[in-house]
Amino acid sequence: MSGKTFKLAADERGDIRVQYTLSWDCMLDSGDSPANRKLYSNLTRFTALSDAVSERLVDRVPTLMRIIGDVASKLIDLDSVAVLLSKGKAIGYVDGENCYALDGTIIHSGNDLTGTSAGADEDISINLSRLPAEVDAVALLVDSANGHSLGEVKGATCVLREGRSAKVITQFDIDASDNKGITHLFGLIRRTAGGFDFSEVNHTFDGHDHDAVTAVLKKYL
Repeated sequence: MSGKTFKLAADERGDIRVQYTLSWDCMLDSGDSPANRKLYSNLTRFTALSDAVSERLVDRVPTLMRIIGDVASKLIDLDSVAVLLSKGKAIGYVDGENCYALDGTIIHSGNDLTGTSAGADEDISINLSRLPAEVDAVALLVDSANGHSLGEVKGATCVLREGRSAKVITQFDIDASDNKGITHLFGLIRRTAGGFDFSEVNHTFDGHDHDAVTAVLKKYL
């Protein structure tokens, strides 16, 4: 389905900046049980440790990797993705593993594997004014990295904000729409004669490889 279109305003410096944020709740496959709460608590403590301490613990506690693996298999991993487009073709992207593009014009906060962060779990900041002229659109997507249906994920919400003021432009609650697919197209930022617009799309679909995403984007470009 398609939604509203929003004119993106320039800030006091004359730049058009936006921040795309993604949040979701930890979802354990087998539900809320004492055992799962304990596993979740252990994972939270482990991920709060420094990398050096984590490595020492893994070396010294043979069962730790098994425990971590058990927890990870029960947690949802969503990814926020921005795809750069030129004349309908993808020419670049930013996600949790590929965090920077165009000398910092687009910056991803990094991959959150569990949805346990305070506030937004992942965000992408874009200075639209610095995009090369050949980039005429940017697609904002949510990808369920492990293939869990987005309809199962609690609290899955994507938000578009003004870059400096953090004022909400629009947001969409994915879980409230009871979607069954594994990838969600939040919307498209398009270059216009006077700047940039954001058009809501909010279409969930199966498949998250290049061909599946490209096929959906062609319907809305």
